[in-house]
Amino acid sequence: QAAHDVVEKDERKFKEQKAVIAKLQVGMQQVKAVGDAALKSVENKVHKMSMESKDRERFLTVQIQQLHSAIKKQAKALTAELAHAKQRANLLQTQMGDLTKHEHTEVANLKADLSRSHDHEEKTKDELTTRISDLHASVQKEQ
Repeated sequence: QAAHDVVEKDERKFKEQKAVIAKLQVGMQQVKAVGDAALKSVENKVHKMSMESKDRERFLTVQIQQLHSAIKKQAKALTAELAHAKQRANLLQTQMGDLTKHEHTEVANLKADLSRSHDHEEKTKDELTTRISDLHASVQKEQ
């Protein structure tokens, strides 16, 4: 009888241990499922951030290209304006021998306009160059 009681007690312990093991296995499966879901969520977020970064880089690249085009157009226009102003100033200067006081003032004004135009051209080029540098830095930072 004592041996039978020991066997029954051992069987109960074995069943209890089996139940604990089964619960642990279920718990491990749940932890693994939560971990897998968290990993998938992080992967999705990283992928989304990567795509957003690539979109931002493409956007900035297009902006830089547009800015380059605008600079070229503006430089061309300013150069033409400058050449025209120089031509006009030179023409007026050749006629200065018989100019009136009013015409002398006009020549002086043209020279001042020419100087301002040149200063404006330099300032505009500097501003656009700075903006391009900023956009390049932003693209580099995005990468």
